Amino acid sequence: MPWSGADIDVVVNVAPNTVNATRVFDFENPVPNQRNTLTIEYDTGGILQGYLRFNRYGNWQSTGGQLEADGNDTSNTTRYGGEILTDIEARFTFAENYIVAVGGENIFDVEADEEGNGPLQFLGVRQALTSPFGFNGGFWYLRANANF
Repeated sequence: MPWSGADIDVVVNVAPNTVNATRVFDFENPVPNQRNTLTIEYDTGGILQGYLRFNRYGNWQSTGGQLEADGNDTSNTTRYGGEILTDIEARFTFAENYIVAVGGENIFDVEADEEGNGPLQFLGVRQALTSPFGFNGGFWYLRANANF
């Protein structure tokens, strides 16, 4: 499986007290270590084309930007679970120049885990702002194209 990550070894030429252990933690950890995509495409060679896509995001962590007084404490870290999102699209071609597509992204309306940062919760944030797949839920669409 693919693995992604970021490691910061040295921080140089910055103003004092701006980049500390908490900030480095947030640079290194909000991206999941694993991200996988499986796409199944279908094409009749004529009128119908489409796809079904599964997007898997691994776990991730964040302090939510909560900087501690000494700047070197990551004890306020929130760990968020991974998710699988599903996208689908069907395209219909008419008279070789017209295409109508209907589809959806995140069709099962998967939401990120609840925000772990207390102040953000107080301000009304429901899902993790640092979610790698967003926090807006499902999206459905109808698209028409004309090629001349």
